[in-house]
Amino acid sequence: MATEAELLAEIESLKAQLETAQSGQWKLVRSVCHELRLPLSSIKGYNDLMLIMGGLSDQQKDFVTRIKKNVGRMSGMITNLHELAYMGEGHFTLKPAAFNPAEGIDKACNDLQALAAERGNTLTVTLPGVLPQILTDRERFEQVVRILAENAVMYTPSGGHVTITVQVVNDGHDEWVQVTVTDTGIGVTEAERNGLFTLFFRGDVPLVREQAGAGMNLYMLRCFMDTMRGTYGVEFPAEGGARFWVRLPAAH
Repeated sequence: MATEAELLAEIESLKAQLETAQSGQWKLVRSVCHELRLPLSSIKGYNDLMLIMGGLSDQQKDFVTRIKKNVGRMSGMITNLHELAYMGEGHFTLKPAAFNPAEGIDKACNDLQALAAERGNTLTVTLPGVLPQILTDRERFEQVVRILAENAVMYTPSGGHVTITVQVVNDGHDEWVQVTVTDTGIGVTEAERNGLFTLFFRGDVPLVREQAGAGMNLYMLRCFMDTMRGTYGVEFPAEGGARFWVRLPAAH
């Protein structure tokens, strides 16, 4: 019978083998991302050239615009996969700096106003008069806000509302800045809620299946928040829709 020390040594050996295997998988993912970017860049270049050259009919312009839009979506998915690979390999780093979160929220949401209008939804932001600074990676913070806002807009049927509210929360020990995104969308079935923040999760309803995506965004949000020492969660109001929130510690 193996001793306790021998069993512990065997467990450590298996963990090391698993980490090596996972590292190899993520390296393959990075390599695939690199290979996919090359033809995608060529498609984008020729597509842009067609628009510059002109002489296209209205129908052809529509086709070219659709190509450009989908190339952008594919490019975003490849970028997400590449970042996930870096996280998986342990190479992901942050560049923390103190800043006013209102600035990052405004920037992220301004980019999404056009998308909300295109889908027939409203996107409103409510900010308090004064907010403490947060000490974190500004680019990743903006990405987290975009993930939540874009998901809410994409999965809310036309005529719906997406509201972003920001507040300061004190839990008795620490002060946090909380960003909450509430929508009047389709929500998530109770059976699927446990999978929300897992890799490649996508709900099995028509409105979700109609959208482009691979189910990486909420998993990336989870990874970002864990790295930034933040917390996150989701609630489902009785009246429908969803309410996602993230919290980051205030800088003092």
